[in-house]
Amino acid sequence: MAYRSIDLALEDLVASGLVERTSFGRERLVRLSSTHRLAPIVAGLFHAEADFYPALRVALRAVTVGLHSELLAVAIVGPVARHLERLESPVELLILATTPAAATAWEHRFVAAGADMLGRFGADLKPIAYDLPTARNMWRSRTPAAERAVRDAESVSGPPILTLLSAPE
Repeated sequence: MAYRSIDLALEDLVASGLVERTSFGRERLVRLSSTHRLAPIVAGLFHAEADFYPALRVALRAVTVGLHSELLAVAIVGPVARHLERLESPVELLILATTPAAATAWEHRFVAAGADMLGRFGADLKPIAYDLPTARNMWRSRTPAAERAVRDAESVSGPPILTLLSAPE
């Protein structure tokens, strides 16, 4: 958001009494006013938001529990992994498996889990799966965007994607 937009929004919140200033000057610090009638509700929203990402990762990891057959790794990539997501941003998953058939099977498994994730978290899953030889071949001719995606990947299951792609064959 633009600084001015944030400033105007904070001014409105201060005027409503929901937020109070704790300092003035160059650094303008504010806090939730504990005496405002909506403070407990807003605090609950802040708490729920803080728990969102860890709970989503646990739910994603649960899709793989007990079924590691031919699954090497699953990682969150894209804007969500870089903490730059917007409300409508899908949760992009990179899945690495041992064979093309296993990659396809695991991609379908995460697509099937997508309805539950959408209902529980509002998270629209966008899985993409590769077998390890194909992924390593693609990694050899990687683009800067692919390098950034792998570097920023948040591991859900298995070793880090970069470890698998960089390991000797």
